[in-house]
Amino acid sequence: FEHLLYNMLFLWCFGIIVEGNVGWKWMLIAYLSIGIVGDMINQVAMLGYTGPVTGAGGASLAVFGMMAIALVWAPKSNIEFAYFIWIFIFIRTGLAQIPVLVVAFVYLGLNFLFASYSAELGIGSEIAHLIGAGLGFALGVVLFKRNMVDCDNWDLFSVINGTAGDHNNRKDKEIEPYHYTSAAFDAERVANRSRFGGAASTNADVDDDEDEEFESRRVKRKVKAIKKIRAYLKENNPHAALHEYENLKHYLPDWNLSQADQTVLIDGLYKARDWDNSVKLMADFLERYPAANPRIRLQYAALMVEVKERPRFALEVLEPLHKQKLSKQHQHFMSKVQRKAEQLIDDGLLELDGQSWN
Repeated sequence: FEHLLYNMLFLWCFGIIVEGNVGWKWMLIAYLSIGIVGDMINQVAMLGYTGPVTGAGGASLAVFGMMAIALVWAPKSNIEFAYFIWIFIFIRTGLAQIPVLVVAFVYLGLNFLFASYSAELGIGSEIAHLIGAGLGFALGVVLFKRNMVDCDNWDLFSVINGTAGDHNNRKDKEIEPYHYTSAAFDAERVANRSRFGGAASTNADVDDDEDEEFESRRVKRKVKAIKKIRAYLKENNPHAALHEYENLKHYLPDWNLSQADQTVLIDGLYKARDWDNSVKLMADFLERYPAANPRIRLQYAALMVEVKERPRFALEVLEPLHKQKLSKQHQHFMSKVQRKAEQLIDDGLLELDGQSWN
């Protein structure tokens, strides 16, 4: 019973991280696949063995696979452990948060050490655990390298390279390219003619050379500005990118950055601790993409608490999030923001009314 209890406890700790990235269906498929393939490897390896340990049993192998996947995808996520210390009259209890990276290396290291000195091989032994971890690690790396999971730059490779959490180092292909089609041109022509006093017209009505030249200048300026914005973001110069963006917005008030580009710009300003501009762009982002990227909603709520001193509004910002669907790291961050907001409310902070978002 204890073996089953520990397996389920660790499955919950690491499985929730995997589930948060790929959903429960794919998490279950990964769990079962690691268990089946690992047991097959063990059965083949145990052919001819006549000792007392026979057959295949236990879920330890698959659980270690989940731990290895969590190690690849979210090594800095914390797992909360309860501790109890009793030395004579000294008694201490509490909770300690330990990163997945530390937990995984401790357990893998212990299993490797015990396997090195153990002559007994069995399906539930340390060697089986290491096989499961190896399969899980390989699966986690393959899914990550194929861009089938977004680790938000908190993956093991980013941690090793020292770029964890630095969203300015995201791959270029993650920034959505702009595709200008004739249909988009026509829609913008109609909008511009209406805005400047002209009558709304169809494509056939705007074929004159003057209108085509005007549209050509608009598109060229837009493409040029987008390239400059992305170049500034690559150079870690978010303020220059913001200046270019605001200039283009003045020229084209109805135009907005793509979701991916605006995310990178927000991350740059946030990293530069430019809270006012971060809040402004976050508010616009959440109005246009309310269900996208929970991290930005969490950071926005945190700024509402820490900088703007609007704890009640911060709690309203967090309401659309389903905590159980967030990653372990985001769950912890959300709980921290909620506790801080509730503490300010309990302390009697007078919250000044402001605009709906900033």
